[in-house]
Amino acid sequence: MNAYHSKQTHYIRVSLIVFIMLLLGACSSSKSNIDYDVNTDFNAINSFQFSSSTKVTNLALDDLTEQRVKNAIADELANKALLESSDGADVQVSFFLSEQQKENNSSFSIGLGGSTGGRVSTGIGLGTTFPIGDRVDTLTNLTIEFYRNGKLIWRGFDELDFGKNASPDKRTEAINKTVANILTKYPPS
Repeated sequence: MNAYHSKQTHYIRVSLIVFIMLLLGACSSSKSNIDYDVNTDFNAINSFQFSSSTKVTNLALDDLTEQRVKNAIADELANKALLESSDGADVQVSFFLSEQQKENNSSFSIGLGGSTGGRVSTGIGLGTTFPIGDRVDTLTNLTIEFYRNGKLIWRGFDELDFGKNASPDKRTEAINKTVANILTKYPPS
């Protein structure tokens, strides 16, 4: 094997690794978003209770989904040493679902390049992008809010995706995962 062929093989391997890493990065899961009152001492919060959300949303919450979300929140907060209380808790926790329409801006790109070997290098590069479909996706967001003395002190939200025909187990799994993603950022650091 000559040195030119070895360099060419190395270049192909490195290019393939970079391509795979970029592809995996593009497919990463959604990231939850939070906002909070910077003046709140979250270390002083030891208990919570659920309260009904007063938000008017475009998506009704059925009893089964509501119970799954409550169970997931209670489990996550118990893991953070917050006790559920039926009266006089430090914070009131509410949650709601909302939907939004998002255009699918997916595309596929192709790039070509080349060069000549030897002492003199020249190259040419070409690239183009092809749109993939023009559909509109519906995203469902789960928002969890913490109130103290009637004042919002913490809010987190993330996309909730369990599909229209998901089994009860798949719905529970998706809700647990989304709630865990949101509450990993509670308390804020």
